[in-house]
Amino acid sequence: MDWSRNYCQASEIDLKIVTLEKEVAQLSLDLERAEIAVQSYDRMENDANQFNFRSYFELAIQTCNNNLEVLGAIVDTDFAQAESYQRELKGFEDMYFKEYMSIAQGQ
Repeated sequence: MDWSRNYCQASEIDLKIVTLEKEVAQLSLDLERAEIAVQSYDRMENDANQFNFRSYFELAIQTCNNNLEVLGAIVDTDFAQAESYQRELKGFEDMYFKEYMSIAQGQ
């Protein structure tokens, strides 16, 4: 009976050892992956600083904003021109139809 109890306790200990060894292996792998990720992020940060990506994107944003302003001005100009042409054409239409109506009513 003592032998059986000791055998079971030894089995439990062996199972804990195997489980802990698996956990250690998994944690070592996680640590290795984390170190690789840190190195990768460090390289990306160094590249971003070396190639001055921040100013590149700030310039791109500024260029887009300038283009947006230019396009807004173009839209405003087109709208004003369209309104002007509509007013001119409305006057022409009014004059034309008034003349047409007077001719039509005269007959």
